[in-house]
Amino acid sequence: MKIQFATCRDKKKLREICLAAGMDLAGETEEHLVIKQDSILIGGAMLTQSDHDVFHLQLIAVDAGCRGNGAGSRLLQEILGNPWNCCPDAVDGSGKGYCVTTVARGGAADFYQKHGFEYCDFTELADPFRDQCVTCQERADCKPVAMRFTALRSKEVGE
Repeated sequence: MKIQFATCRDKKKLREICLAAGMDLAGETEEHLVIKQDSILIGGAMLTQSDHDVFHLQLIAVDAGCRGNGAGSRLLQEILGNPWNCCPDAVDGSGKGYCVTTVARGGAADFYQKHGFEYCDFTELADPFRDQCVTCQERADCKPVAMRFTALRSKEVGE
């Protein structure tokens, strides 16, 4: 499996995967990461930097027919291992640790917990993410939960 930033040619398939998962693209196509297997796009993610050492995972989605083969885990591990490399135009932080937050639909919380995320309060998310679910009409069905992953930086980050 290969992970890279999306190109304009990936837009249609990436959007199709996101929509099937109940989401949509979170920004410009080229700001998304994609995971490909044998040159076929099977998933994608969008990470934004909200502070030097703070990131927010806006979405992660894998094609329904490819779930269960580790693609989502592989993509998330890539992001969590070095978010600066997975976020376009990232500004390197100077801290010893970093944080990645996300809003998980209630059913997806287990996936994030398997990768080291913990529940947190929505107030701990950066703007505008802390309020993104307040007025959503799907909130009752979605059961969103705020989650946070924290880690120490590896030596090679920022050197």
